[in-house]
Amino acid sequence: MLFVLLLSIFIAILTVRDSLILATIFLIITIIIWFRQKKIKPSKRLLISVLTFFVSIFAVRLRQSIYIPEITQNKIFWVAKITNIHDSNSYIVDYNNQNFFLETDKKFQLGDNLLIEWNIASGFTWNILDIQNQRKNLTRLSAYKFSYTKRLVTKNIKWTIYPTNTILQSKNKIWLISQVKTNLQSKIIHSYWENRVSWLILWMLIWDKSILPAIDYENFRDSGLVHIIAVSGWNIVMIVIFLSFILFFLPFYVRIIVILFTIIFYALLCWLDSSVLRATIMWWLGLVALLVGRNMDKWRILAIAYVSMLVYNPYYLAYDIWFLFSFSAVIGIIIIDDYRRWIQMITEEDKGDLLPPDKPSDFTEDKADKGGCLQNKTSLALYRWRRHMLIRRENVQIIRKHISTYLIPSLWATIGIFPFMMFFVWKINLISIFWNLLILPI
Repeated sequence: MLFVLLLSIFIAILTVRDSLILATIFLIITIIIWFRQKKIKPSKRLLISVLTFFVSIFAVRLRQSIYIPEITQNKIFWVAKITNIHDSNSYIVDYNNQNFFLETDKKFQLGDNLLIEWNIASGFTWNILDIQNQRKNLTRLSAYKFSYTKRLVTKNIKWTIYPTNTILQSKNKIWLISQVKTNLQSKIIHSYWENRVSWLILWMLIWDKSILPAIDYENFRDSGLVHIIAVSGWNIVMIVIFLSFILFFLPFYVRIIVILFTIIFYALLCWLDSSVLRATIMWWLGLVALLVGRNMDKWRILAIAYVSMLVYNPYYLAYDIWFLFSFSAVIGIIIIDDYRRWIQMITEEDKGDLLPPDKPSDFTEDKADKGGCLQNKTSLALYRWRRHMLIRRENVQIIRKHISTYLIPSLWATIGIFPFMMFFVWKINLISIFWNLLILPI
């Protein structure tokens, strides 16, 4: 828990404030706090603080060295290949095995080789080792501001290119993942035409927003229901359930291995979006633990997924809202699930108080009606009352079970994402809370 907390703080300082100096100051403060606590040995916490400090620096520096280039020319000609379609006017192009964001009004397809002439580009050029520039900004205090360039870093995109001319040169073969995605898109558009049904299915199925109108996305975002139709862990759950059902004839270990590789294929099909990546890591850990016969705690699986994703891309923490939505919703669901299990354990211990006693062996209800002894009548009345209370309690428990199984997790998932929605969107639709309770269980 301490490792996760400190790692989050260090990464937030390095990615939001862009200051290695502030991160070092925070490390010194934590070390002083550990040494001032006499009752606790500071050696373990000191080791965790130093370790998280260097892990965060390594993660940020690795992301910068790999995905942030230095562009010095004023006019450049590139031959780049389209690897993904972001929306109707934006493409992801590959140049020298590096991703760039291309904005153009022309229409292209996956695998197209383009001759791009451009002289304007925007990108994130901060270097964590540039101490001299960090000293200038050390006294400049400002509130959090969303950076679109850092948001692109979460998608492994270096710069945004604004071309003056774009020419189609040739068409290349595309990868299997892109080919499956293209075929699926064409079949859905052919079946439902290019309307709201088709883009909604593509968005919910494979996180494809290439034909999604901007106005419709804004309407979903303002309604507070955008996280419901987004690709998330529920898609992985459906895949696991479906494959477990149709592959019942395979041996257990073979079936688990097939499911594991299918989950990876689906994550690649969704372009390793943060919410899908989180679900993929958690399901992989859970299924591998099941495969080797070990039981892993839910909180430990969640912590491993959180740390591994931040090490892979530290800019997830402050510039990927789906990353925050995904983990906050899962945390809310796990909290209420643990609470429900604790309540269930307590109620099962108290359940014996209302169990009806054995009916008297030498006494029947007919004899009591004809005039039995007072003691037998009292025993039978007590028996009837306890039986009635037990049936009533069972009916109440059935209702509570349905509420706790479907409505309560949906409510806590909504509560989990509520602070981040208010922070990033600056508004909340109160009706969306009601719709979340109805739609999420379905």
